[in-house]
Amino acid sequence: MSLFHRMFVIFFAVLLLGGCTARQLQTESADKKPAVSSSDVADSSEREEEESSSEAGESSSEEAETDFASLAGKYVFRTEGVEDIYCPNLVLREDGTCRFNVNLLTNMGAINGSYQVDKGLLITIDVDNLSFDGFIGDDTKRVYFEVAADDTLMYRGTDAGEDAVIGMTNPMDLFKKE
Repeated sequence: MSLFHRMFVIFFAVLLLGGCTARQLQTESADKKPAVSSSDVADSSEREEEESSSEAGESSSEEAETDFASLAGKYVFRTEGVEDIYCPNLVLREDGTCRFNVNLLTNMGAINGSYQVDKGLLITIDVDNLSFDGFIGDDTKRVYFEVAADDTLMYRGTDAGEDAVIGMTNPMDLFKKE
């Protein structure tokens, strides 16, 4: 092996280990809570809807209103070295509408829509409009967040899949309530 090739292999290994270490904090916090895929939640929601009566439907709408009130607020994903105005954030309103501001590197983009809460665990955002085009995630129709704790939401992906990235927002990113 040539010296150049050895140096290249060592450099690649250092980059790989550095990237794994940077994500370790996010995955450790995610490992503390069992992961629930959006399809698991959707399947169980469909089964319960089939079994429920009209009375249960009325009580679930009351629960949804309660979830809106308890979840309402601004949630921010902070990254070391990034100014506050460039940190991705999600604003959930009590009326069921929301705005997801994403960092696109060159500017900030907004995703506006309405949200539903399934079983108090999975937040599904139905996208009404996007303020950006030509960036990763510009074809998004649905966005998913998981309630990770009372004051924390975890980005879970989009209708493109659980590993879908929007701008600089990656699955498993934790958004803390301010």
